Amino acid sequence: MKAFQDYYPEDVSHCYGCGHLNEHGHQIKSFWDGDESVCHFKPSHFHTAIPGYVYGRIAGTMKTDRDVIDNTYSYSMVITFDSKKEHDIYQEHPAHKKFIENASSLWDKVLVYDSVKGN
Repeated sequence: MKAFQDYYPEDVSHCYGCGHLNEHGHQIKSFWDGDESVCHFKPSHFHTAIPGYVYGRIAGTMKTDRDVIDNTYSYSMVITFDSKKEHDIYQEHPAHKKFIENASSLWDKVLVYDSVKGN
């Protein structure tokens, strides 16, 4: 079965997430599973900052004008953990602490929203 990404033209196949021409990208492949699209990904060592933890996304703010949207931030980073135990290990990891020490001058305020995966 061909993945969605196998249909991309060569000139747009450099995406970090799914481009087969990006040798250091994630090389993800998505498929239909009934009515849902499914993607499985196993990170390589160069996709991680702290062994065992892969950042889900870093993005800038989309400036939209809706009452329910929080536009008070400049950047967001989403990290997904499989358990609270993994979260707790990450919080105390020396690389995480070193990043905070080295980069804290780059921000005025940090907001954290801890959540758990749904079933």
